[in-house]
Amino acid sequence: MFISAVERLQSVRYGLTLAYAKKGSEGLKKELSAQLKIHLKYVSLGCALVELDATKYLADKLLGEMLRNELKQTQFLYVPRELVPYYDNKSLCRDLVAKKFERAVPDIIEAGNCYSLERPTACVFHLMRVIPYGMAVLAKKLKVKYSAPIETLEWGIIIPPIDKAVRELQQQPRSKKRAENQKYYSEIVSHLYFCKDAWRNHVSHGRDSYDMPKAKSVMDHVCLVMSLLADRM
Repeated sequence: MFISAVERLQSVRYGLTLAYAKKGSEGLKKELSAQLKIHLKYVSLGCALVELDATKYLADKLLGEMLRNELKQTQFLYVPRELVPYYDNKSLCRDLVAKKFERAVPDIIEAGNCYSLERPTACVFHLMRVIPYGMAVLAKKLKVKYSAPIETLEWGIIIPPIDKAVRELQQQPRSKKRAENQKYYSEIVSHLYFCKDAWRNHVSHGRDSYDMPKAKSVMDHVCLVMSLLADRM
């Protein structure tokens, strides 16, 4: 094993010598470096079997240096334990929301990722991108039409026609169903206006920055709105 590993090391050494002398051989260098690590591990194991402690030490040291050099080129992000549940979580606003609003899932995931990495303002930005998917479904449910695709419109143009359609429910004959619908839709419209005035306008135009408690408050509110919509859409 030891002799075979040393022979392979010589082969890699020769290959690296040629690769570094030749331009445009970065791929070959990476391949040979990967082989070098494998062969050094075999050298270390072979040295241990025949008690070549000094050579084993050198092989292990070189492996360690290669690892350190590779790690210097890589950055790792730490997620605190209490924030791990928010990372890469498409069910941040309940499984039902993810199921009913599939197009919103990428922004839901990014909102959770930003929160878990303690980027609260970015988290709020993505949360404000989630709600329009709900508004589009709500507008369709209330038969509200716009002159342009809803995703291209400002909230100030989207919400008033929805509000008007909800108010027009009062013109329907009195019934328990009408009362329930009016209460349900009115609550959603109130939340939409609140989200627009309190957060959306400010974060979209760069007026405000958010800390973690504020971002969590926005998250809870947005998830409430999307959950209300998912329950009956």
